[in-house]
Amino acid sequence: MTIDKHTRRYVIEKLTNAMDCLLTHQGDARARILGCHTCFGTLKEDDFPEELRDDWRYVVNTISSRGPQYTPDGEVFRGSIEMTMRACKNSTAAKVIERLKKLYWATSENVEYE
Repeated sequence: MTIDKHTRRYVIEKLTNAMDCLLTHQGDARARILGCHTCFGTLKEDDFPEELRDDWRYVVNTISSRGPQYTPDGEVFRGSIEMTMRACKNSTAAKVIERLKKLYWATSENVEYE
């Protein structure tokens, strides 16, 4: 299954912004994901071709495996991504970044060098 041209451009735009943020944001892998998840957070599984959906699900499930933290009034104090990044190992966050990089190269018009 392939994705249409407009969706592909949208995915490339979001992943390019994410790569830029991941490269320039300060902190370890967890802090960089937390700082840039809004760059790619609007993407959905259906935005990717079938062969990349497992990678996308890995990213989403890994960065949001914990629920949010609420105030006594029931308002979200810390979102699920922040709570997950606070609890996960830096090595796990680095694996998420690797998957995002893989998704970027697989969808972009650029060619990864060897």
